[in-house]
Amino acid sequence: MSLLERMRGDREGWYKVSDLAVGAEIAVPSERPRADIDGSIESPGIFWDEIVSITHIGREQVYDIEVEGTHNFVGNDIFAHNTYLLSADPTTNIVSMGGPVGIGTTTPSAALSVQGVSGISDLFNIASSTGESMFYVNSNGSVGIGTTTPNHTLTVAGDIGAIAFVNTSTRSAKTDINYVTASTTDDMLNQLVQLKVATYLYKIEPQQDPLRLGFIAEDAQTIAPEILSPDGKGVDLYKLATFNIAATQALAARVDAENVRLTSLEARVTALENGSITSASGSPLSLGTSSLASALASFGAYIQKGIAQFGTLVADRFVAATNSAGTSSAGTVTILAGNTVAQVANAYVTPGTKIFVTFTASTTGAWYISDKQNGSFTLKLEQPQASNVSFDYFLVQTEGQIATSTPVTGGSQNSGSQTSGTSSTAAITLLGDNPMHVSVGSVFADPGVVVASGAPVTTFINGVEQVVSTTTITTSSPTTYIITYRAIDAAGNTATAMRSVIVGNPDGTVSTGAASGASGGSSATTTTATASTTAASADTTPPVVTLNGAAAMQLTVGDAFTDPGATATDNVDGDLTAKIVETGSVDTTTVGSYTLTYSATDAAGNTGSASRLVTVLAAPAAGAATSTASTTTTTTTATTTSST
Repeated sequence: MSLLERMRGDREGWYKVSDLAVGAEIAVPSERPRADIDGSIESPGIFWDEIVSITHIGREQVYDIEVEGTHNFVGNDIFAHNTYLLSADPTTNIVSMGGPVGIGTTTPSAALSVQGVSGISDLFNIASSTGESMFYVNSNGSVGIGTTTPNHTLTVAGDIGAIAFVNTSTRSAKTDINYVTASTTDDMLNQLVQLKVATYLYKIEPQQDPLRLGFIAEDAQTIAPEILSPDGKGVDLYKLATFNIAATQALAARVDAENVRLTSLEARVTALENGSITSASGSPLSLGTSSLASALASFGAYIQKGIAQFGTLVADRFVAATNSAGTSSAGTVTILAGNTVAQVANAYVTPGTKIFVTFTASTTGAWYISDKQNGSFTLKLEQPQASNVSFDYFLVQTEGQIATSTPVTGGSQNSGSQTSGTSSTAAITLLGDNPMHVSVGSVFADPGVVVASGAPVTTFINGVEQVVSTTTITTSSPTTYIITYRAIDAAGNTATAMRSVIVGNPDGTVSTGAASGASGGSSATTTTATASTTAASADTTPPVVTLNGAAAMQLTVGDAFTDPGATATDNVDGDLTAKIVETGSVDTTTVGSYTLTYSATDAAGNTGSASRLVTVLAAPAAGAATSTASTTTTTTTATTTSST
């Protein structure tokens, strides 16, 4: 009997697929009753269908089988006559296609149950045709995708794509719950700022893959270990996200604090711009000119009548501007060849002005400044120059420029007082001179003040609260002190007054500190000093010689010259005009420059002088146009001056 004949009708035997042939029968499950091959009606279950075709599909022991009813199967070399595939070892059974499937067990408890064999660590492994593991489960139940060494419950060697990742966060699944404080979130922000972000590739990735961006676990371990996995080798994304949220909360708190600070600053700036500030008690305080000046004075800055005074002024640069009249503290002067004198007219010049000169061309012989007086000064060369020479000058004031009020008419001194509030009962009146000039080495005595309300007086020296005494006002070297007197009456009105004390008078005199009597009623408070001052020093101030007419004059050969002359006054001897001695002469018949010098000497032997430059020009040629000689702000054509 052939194998095929033996297989037909044999529904109990087992055969290899390679032994099957067309016409053999194969068991097929069905859920509906149908007619069997012999015509009988069979109930639902297993039916026998005849093999229509069987084809080897190219792989070893793999066949494509077609049976009646268009059923198709792919079978290997082990094939049973029904859908139950059994082996000799029951522990390796694959059980029941119609129910739970068990691998390594005959009692599957789920749709698919896998049980390992003792001594074998792998429970489940799906590999490629080259043997590369694609899906792996070890004996601990850890799953590896793309790796056979999972070190977590699920380890994926590669990227994961998902719609969402959900971390279980219900309170019922947690214990030991503690909420972090603001201090902790602030620490987290500081830690987050310190974390170093790196780019990298994993060693299993091709070098041409895009770089990844993230943290290095070992770096984070020393800064923010809270974001790492339990083994310290990975970053827990849920922890990192929560860490970021906490840091953001801390950052928001800092921004809120800055907003409060900014709002406060804006309000204070607005108050300053509007002329009002708020007192410590919260009540509005009017900020007029006087109270603003007083507030600045408490910081050592004194501003009055356009003059600002500071103890030390530091700046990147100074600019000498020109006022509306065209006057500036800086200028440039040119002395024409053959001349020796430049008379410079400048409204800012006073006898006490310091004049800094820089020549912009070389000169032969010495030069010096003379005849400093209100509105002008003279620069003299010892000898005429062969070509034009120019110099720049800069004026610095050393007296009469203190930021205090000037004396009023009638001989009395301006109190320099300032009052804030609605009442004048706290008004302060200065006694004595303001400013006061004291010689070096003398003893200063404060004339004091009178307060209308009788309120106590607090004194500040150069912005620092101190008692005025010979210890706080020393006269050992030239300097300037600003004494601020402040009084506050019972109604809260504040008054201030300032006095300038200049040690080292330019004229060598000393202001006595004798306090004059003060009026103000029985409630007035008068503060006076008990120290005395020295007598006036010897007269060292020279007379002031003032030219009549222009300091520089221009004539034409043949013109008549009339000398305008000069006047002289002295602070001790009075009018010395009659004692003026004039040197030099003018020859109007000869072209050239001539210098006339006017000198006066007082009884103490101090000499003052002033010079006039007279230039004689050649007569214009016949028929030539003539013009009137023009002058600049400082001299004629012989001396040209410009201000910068």
